[in-house]
Amino acid sequence: QLLSVSCPEGPGDAMPHHLWQLHQLLQGCRWPWLWQLDGRPMSGDIGAGTAQAAVNLLQRRRGQLPPGPLQLAGGTNHDSRRRLEREGLADAVAGIAYGGSARKLIQPLLQQAQARGQALRACPDLWGQALVQLQSLFCRPELVRNC
Repeated sequence: QLLSVSCPEGPGDAMPHHLWQLHQLLQGCRWPWLWQLDGRPMSGDIGAGTAQAAVNLLQRRRGQLPPGPLQLAGGTNHDSRRRLEREGLADAVAGIAYGGSARKLIQPLLQQAQARGQALRACPDLWGQALVQLQSLFCRPELVRNC
C-alpha cells in the first residue's frame, strides 16, 4: 500500500509548509508515501499546454519539499513526459498521474464494459485495448528510453 499526499500550490509558501507539516505526521506511518504535485487540480483541462502547469510547479518547488518521491498530477497528459525531459526534470519525478487524460482515452471501453455489467478488467478483449491506448500516454516513439 502507498499513501499519496496530493497538494496544489496555493498562495505564497503555503504548499511546502503544509507538506513539511504532513511529513512530520507521517514519520510514524508504516506505509510508504509520495508527494503528488497538482499543477491544475481536477481542472478537467487536458490540452497539451496544461502539462506545463505541473512542470512549472515542480520547477518552482522541488527544492523546498520534504524528502520522498514526487508524482506529477493536475493537467498531466500525453505531453507531460516530453516537457519534463525538455526541462531536464524527468529524473526528478517518480511518476505521472494521468487522471482525466487516461479516462478520456478509455471512456468508450469503460462504457462497453459497463453495458456488459462488468468491470473493464473483467473483459479481456476490452482490457487489452485499454492497455494499448493507455501506453500511448507514456510510451511514445520519441520517448522510448524508459518504455
